[in-house]
Amino acid sequence: MSFSMSINFKGNCREAVLFYAGIFQQEAPCFLTYAEGDTSFDPNFQVSEDMKDQIMHTSLNIAGTIVEFSDMPDTFEFIRGNSMFLTVTCHEPEKARKVFEQLGENGQTAVPFSQIPGQGWYGMVSDKYQLGWILKA
Repeated sequence: MSFSMSINFKGNCREAVLFYAGIFQQEAPCFLTYAEGDTSFDPNFQVSEDMKDQIMHTSLNIAGTIVEFSDMPDTFEFIRGNSMFLTVTCHEPEKARKVFEQLGENGQTAVPFSQIPGQGWYGMVSDKYQLGWILKA
């Protein structure tokens, strides 16, 4: 058994994934577009012209976990939730601070990255794509 996560975007998946690849020092991944992908899983699924260049699948290794990404098909309602945070734990506080600051560029800090007595370093930030992140060290 294994566990992974998938994160959907509304048309800006490629931009977001390249942003995350830079922060987490990963090579730019391969992107499978809806035009290139196999949609035979559902004969009623039609790829609109607007969706053809959007991302059907890509992934990054973030801190040892494979995270999958895609653009939400336009036949589904897109709702960015606030009930989920991606948590990254770094062994070095300065590395965690750097990632926190990079994710926070044009985003919103909920809890500044700071040392909590007896608990280590902690911060919460939403990035410019409205994804919530918790950084720990």
